[in-house]
Amino acid sequence: MRTYQQRATQSIQSAVKDGATRFLFEMATGTGKTLTAAAVIKLFLRTGNARRVLFLVDRLELEDQANKAFIFLLKNDYKSVVYKESRDDWRKAEIVVTTVQSLLFNAKYKQFAPTDFDLVISDEAHRSIGGNARAVFEYFVGYKLGLTATPKDYLKKFDAAQPSTRDPRESERRLLLDTYRTFGCESGEPTYRYSLLDGVKDGFLINPLVVDARTAVTTQLLSDRGYAAVVTDETPEGEKSSEQVFKQKNFEKQFFSEPTNRLLCETLLKHGLRDIIETKRLTDLNVYPAFGMSDFKAVPPAWRTRIPEYVKDYVPLNQFM
Repeated sequence: MRTYQQRATQSIQSAVKDGATRFLFEMATGTGKTLTAAAVIKLFLRTGNARRVLFLVDRLELEDQANKAFIFLLKNDYKSVVYKESRDDWRKAEIVVTTVQSLLFNAKYKQFAPTDFDLVISDEAHRSIGGNARAVFEYFVGYKLGLTATPKDYLKKFDAAQPSTRDPRESERRLLLDTYRTFGCESGEPTYRYSLLDGVKDGFLINPLVVDARTAVTTQLLSDRGYAAVVTDETPEGEKSSEQVFKQKNFEKQFFSEPTNRLLCETLLKHGLRDIIETKRLTDLNVYPAFGMSDFKAVPPAWRTRIPEYVKDYVPLNQFM
């Protein structure tokens, strides 16, 4: 483990000694939150502070990724399973990984006892405590640890005496969504923080490179007015045209622009930094080096033939067709 990951683990030890039951790790993307979580899990299980741990994620790919990481890191000491794959024998494992959605469906989380898990870890905590997902999080008693790179401080600039809305529940709503308060950090300071600047200073991360890939379409989408386009619909009376205005949130949902996607893909492929150390390992696994297969599949089919121009030194074309 890196020094800052060890400090994160030590910080939670100190917090427990001080009587805390909720903790928040605010760590920049790429600093190894899952590895740090594995160390915390091992610490709690080994010291007897937990008999079983629940690791909550909000996406299927994170579920599989986290479980594989725990199996690799802790296989000599503890068993990790994905709940939906081990519904009948999850009790045989010390670590249970699941999506919040799996437990919310038909209120499956109520099939557990509130005391079945002594430590609940919420990955991407700023997303997994909102809405109905909070019911799952609060159902279980015991220690709670949140992991996030981008906590939400909904109370920082909120004045309860002069709210910006007439809704009398606004203060309560903000309190429920506030990452710091949810994890016992009322001061607005997490249990442990390792920022992007810290990672850059220590040589583990690099500052992001901003590349201008604006188009007339994206510029208008981001404007207050939005992007206006003439839309033609088929009606029983024939074709009917009308002007519609699209905002940023509509892009790739209600509004599509192939030229814009083409430019974004070109910019990514030309300027994206590839992990040279990982290239051989990823190539052996038939995974697209630098961005991953999920990113590659987002590239429009007509544009895939351009990929070899940028990665011909890494992967043969036939791996992507």
